[in-house]
Order: sequence, then structure tokens, then C-alpha cells
Amino acid sequence: MSSGKDVHEYLRFTGSRGPRRLFAETISTRGGTFIDRIRDELNYLVIGAEGNPCWAFACYGRKVERVVEMRRAGHRVLLIHEHDFWDAVG
Repeated sequence: MSSGKDVHEYLRFTGSRGPRRLFAETISTRGGTFIDRIRDELNYLVIGAEGNPCWAFACYGRKVERVVEMRRAGHRVLLIHEHDFWDAVG
């Protein structure tokens, strides 16, 4: 997440099997907000390591599709792998 003082980051997870409460607590203790749906304020979509087995044969799922649409429309949303997220927050 950004280290800027005036920046507030919004994160959402998808495809993870971990407890949502743990994600939300980890984000909030670092000054961010865990959101329960994709919306314009979203800065990061963290894609779970477990994913969905269907992703090997079809689309990546509605959340990822929505974020790709947002990016095409000019929103700056980063897609991050769950392992990278946990490495970053250490």
C-alpha cells in the first residue's frame, strides 16, 4: 500500500480461502479499508492463491472482469497476487 499521508487505499480480495476477517484486520491496521464489493474507490484487487479451478478453462471471474473494465475506462486499479500481498505486509 502507498505510504503517502493523504492517500487512503481500498482493497478487495477474490479467490482466497482465508478468513475475510484476517484480511480486513491486516488492511485496517495499515491504514487501508477492506471493501465488500468492487466500486470506483478500489485501488487493489488481491487475487487469492487458491483461485478457482474453472479459471484454467474459462474467464477469471466477475470481480477480475469488472476490474479489467474499470482499468480500460481509466481507473488505476492494481491486480495483486495474494502471495505478493502477504510478502509486502510481512
